[in-house]
Amino acid sequence: MSTPKYCVRITGNELNGREISCTGEQLCLVLEEISHSGRSLAWFSADVTLNSTSAAWDVYDTGNPVLIGNYDALLALCKDADQFTSGVFLGVLESDTPKQWTKAFDTEDVPFSENDTAYIEIRAFDTTYFEIYSCNHELLKGLSERFGSKIGRAHV
Repeated sequence: MSTPKYCVRITGNELNGREISCTGEQLCLVLEEISHSGRSLAWFSADVTLNSTSAAWDVYDTGNPVLIGNYDALLALCKDADQFTSGVFLGVLESDTPKQWTKAFDTEDVPFSENDTAYIEIRAFDTTYFEIYSCNHELLKGLSERFGSKIGRAHV
């Protein structure tokens, strides 16, 4: 994927009626909706920090994307996360899975910068909201309809 065309910003209130955002449970809800696309994705993560200690996430705290695995592997890992303070989650079509990433990722970077591989990118921002980027309008339409968030143009 080159530059994303679309973006959805979703808060905890929209996801499950909670005032806090970026919980593992909320990321599971986002992933559940994305799974309805029928695409087989390999998930990578980078720049992950949590508001609590979780040894399972330690390997993902660098800017270098690390393979988590398929949807089920990411879902299981998210259940072990209380709340994300940052994080970049990259969903790549399994047929396009890179052997090595050429760029490090930071939550504050420009979305999809120098990234022509990801099908979807999810970012957790400061326990405030998730932003989901993609060139696939239909994928984001499902999130928008389910959680009542507007689809906007990605500003990159």
